[in-house]
Amino acid sequence: SLLTILSTLLAASTVYDLVLHKYEKRCEDKKFKILSSFSLYTNVRKLFSIGITPETMVCMHGLRYISLFWVILGHTFLIKYISPAVNHDDAKNFSDNPLMMFVMNATVTTDTFFLLSGTLLCYIFMREWKKLSQFNIFKFYVIRYIRLTPPYAFVIFFYSTLMYRTGSGPLWDSLVGLNKQLCVDNWWINILYINNYIHVDRMCLNQTWYLAVDMQLYCLSPLLLYPLVKWPRIGKVLIGIVLAASILSPVIITIQLRLPAAMLYTRDSASMGTVYEQVYVRAYTRAGPYIIGIMLGYVLHKYKGNKLTYLSVELIYIFLGWVVCMTSCLAVLMGAAVFYDESHKYSAIEAGIYAGIHRNVWAAGIAWICFTCIKGYGGPVNMFLSWRIFIPLSRLTYCAYLCHHVVLLHDIASLRTPIYLSGYNMLHDFCGNVSFSFVLGAVVSLSIEMPIMNLVYTLLKTSEHVLQKIKR
Repeated sequence: SLLTILSTLLAASTVYDLVLHKYEKRCEDKKFKILSSFSLYTNVRKLFSIGITPETMVCMHGLRYISLFWVILGHTFLIKYISPAVNHDDAKNFSDNPLMMFVMNATVTTDTFFLLSGTLLCYIFMREWKKLSQFNIFKFYVIRYIRLTPPYAFVIFFYSTLMYRTGSGPLWDSLVGLNKQLCVDNWWINILYINNYIHVDRMCLNQTWYLAVDMQLYCLSPLLLYPLVKWPRIGKVLIGIVLAASILSPVIITIQLRLPAAMLYTRDSASMGTVYEQVYVRAYTRAGPYIIGIMLGYVLHKYKGNKLTYLSVELIYIFLGWVVCMTSCLAVLMGAAVFYDESHKYSAIEAGIYAGIHRNVWAAGIAWICFTCIKGYGGPVNMFLSWRIFIPLSRLTYCAYLCHHVVLLHDIASLRTPIYLSGYNMLHDFCGNVSFSFVLGAVVSLSIEMPIMNLVYTLLKTSEHVLQKIKR
């Protein structure tokens, strides 16, 4: 019934929009905007628009898409590794190839998302504060919740009801059936964005721990942003303290519990589960990249009017900055190879130090890339990241992220025979997973995310207009 109602809304709104467009009777009043909110004609055009404004940080679109691309690559490897395979023992030796760290240590790409979230949040917060000098709680919290939750709730609904009917296989009940029941039991934990603390071992949609952490950091961010705009010195000190605490927390937890330095997929699964629950999904251990993002947003806003040129900074410093950035990011990725080596003697202190700093070093490296690209020092890197094709793909990353586990879970649950694990087979499956994830993401975005936000923004503008009339 829900899908029937949704389909009817999409069809009626699209027909209404097309009829008015045909007879050139389109208008911008409240009634038209509400009735055309679900129009596929308008929303498809918006989705594939590649127009930008002077304030658009275009390189972030490329970073956002590439990060999700990388996340799906890592999850494809993981799902294939736990699948029934005729050569499963051979897969344990994948870590012997240093280049496999780009896949097996791909978890750092989620820190890119945290960095981008923190950057945009701080930049927009400071821009709005400069205009209004006030903090609108309704806009800050309610609009955020409404923007993220409808597509999230729809995917949970799909997991809980329809997905079980889309296939079959020897593993179907133990995988799809289990995930269906987890969502039936724990859906409310997800939409409250607390699933990274409650029933973590029975989480509905495993990948949504990220949404919980991101929402929690967003909700707590005014504790840093407000002092930063009101009392900059105090705000900077608070940011430094919180960043230090976020770096130290995984160090202490890792040393105390004698945990591995990272999520080591081909090693002890019990230890990996403990790392996941105690370090990987906790807001206080993942806050570092978000805080670095806030710092970057502050710097970008502060120097917003200053167009830096190659003449204002000596090229040697730019070159050194890029060398440090690339070296640091490669060290983070390749450093995990040490811990995959079975001959390497475990050291809790060594593991703790890597656990505490590697995500923050990665975030600092990505922050440098963002800053230099935005300020004119990016060169060919900026040309690639600012490629206009990334703009519509970037708009789909949220819904594609929600949907990509549907593709992965369906793939493994419908297996009839064991697979053969190889680099080529994983790459082949990965290409299909990316394609299907973005197709499903487009469906959810066009039918749920964009229409809801059209309605919200229309009603919000109307209410603001009414308030202005009342004040007059």
